[in-house]
Amino acid sequence: MRKKNLILVILICSVIMVIPLYFLLTKPSQTQHLSQPVDPNATEETKSLSSALRNSPGILLGVEDENAYEDVKNVTGSYPAFMSLDACCITGDWWITDEGGLQYKDMLMHEYAEDYTTLIKGIRRRGGVTSMVWHQANCVPETILPNGTAIYYEYNEGPHELWRMIPSASVSQVQAQFTNLTNVGANFAIYEEKLATLANFFKNLLDDNGKSIPIIFRPFHENNGGWFWWGSAAIDDNEYTIDPTIYKTVLNIIWRYTIDYFTQHGVHNLLYAISPNGVWGSSGADWAELSEEEYLTACPDLDMVDILGFDIYFDLFGYGEEVEDSLALNLDEVRMVVNLAAKHNKAAAITEIGLRSSFEAQYEHIMNDHGGILYNGIHINNFHTLWSNEFFEPLLNDPVARNISYFAFWTNKEWDTGAEHYAPWPGDPSKDDFINITARIDPRRNVLLEDRLPNMYG
Repeated sequence: MRKKNLILVILICSVIMVIPLYFLLTKPSQTQHLSQPVDPNATEETKSLSSALRNSPGILLGVEDENAYEDVKNVTGSYPAFMSLDACCITGDWWITDEGGLQYKDMLMHEYAEDYTTLIKGIRRRGGVTSMVWHQANCVPETILPNGTAIYYEYNEGPHELWRMIPSASVSQVQAQFTNLTNVGANFAIYEEKLATLANFFKNLLDDNGKSIPIIFRPFHENNGGWFWWGSAAIDDNEYTIDPTIYKTVLNIIWRYTIDYFTQHGVHNLLYAISPNGVWGSSGADWAELSEEEYLTACPDLDMVDILGFDIYFDLFGYGEEVEDSLALNLDEVRMVVNLAAKHNKAAAITEIGLRSSFEAQYEHIMNDHGGILYNGIHINNFHTLWSNEFFEPLLNDPVARNISYFAFWTNKEWDTGAEHYAPWPGDPSKDDFINITARIDPRRNVLLEDRLPNMYG
């Protein structure tokens, strides 16, 4: 009997030991759950960031440029979870559009490269994330100076002929496919020159341990609109002016070339984000939400994209006499992007958002006793809870929309006669609302500033 009991005890102990070993061996590894970037040779830190964006316990809150970045810090005590910078300052696009800027271009490019490198290293040191948009000057020269120097159209001027940047190896293919196109590849050289500058910059972004710092790179944003030269539509009527098949083909070729150029030149620390414009229209115009079909038409093939985003702005007084929950009016778009991203194992984001005229009104109109604003005689209630009402409550209350990875306000700028503020600033009368949103433990999902970020880099 004792022998049988001993055998039974041994068997039970063996089972107890084997069960946890089984689960240990069969549990999916972290690597299996990583969202693999489009660059197959992406650094481990870049892979980790890709996965962290998809699996973050909260929504990362970001802003554009240093003004808004510092303002959020002054309001809340923490920097935003990430900051977006503009690659145009690295490539010199700001200074090739007028003769006066040209003489300072090289000096300013060098200064910005140094400043951006310092900023990005500091963000990485604190565990934050950096994104880069690119307001690229038109590839078409507006004039040629007597000495042969080209002066280019600005990013919102000149012809909408993206095919001028087609790489040389693809010119004959595009010409054969679309015989009505002219100047195919005519301005490719200027684009390649800019890519070379960016590649050098990205390769030299190293953290304190000598490892490459991951960057979210977001070129050709809002490309379904007509306000940028790379756009496919005319802003007058919001209709496509470029055949969607032509535009998609051209965008795919240039997007693929961009990725290949960087990877072949040793850049493996980029996640590639696309961000068509969300809602069409403006105050006084018809509004139309972006459908999945329209979204996919505006995007390169999704196997070349790491982050599916979209940009959306609202006019505070654009909906009539009452200010409604602006984001609540467009949650279908957010859900569409979130579901599409999940289907393709990508991160989803609101890559730019802002409420135009929300804060200029403080400088131009009066606050009443109830904390509202009088705007041309229209009373706007609950201004002290603007951040909750207009942005976060609609988002957090929606079980699908709140699964976005991050949410980025545009910049804050000061002017002599007012201001343009898209993010909170120290004089913001609704700042307490913003502080509460970013500090609370929310059972729906937390909104994360830098001080509450998980480890984003593995």
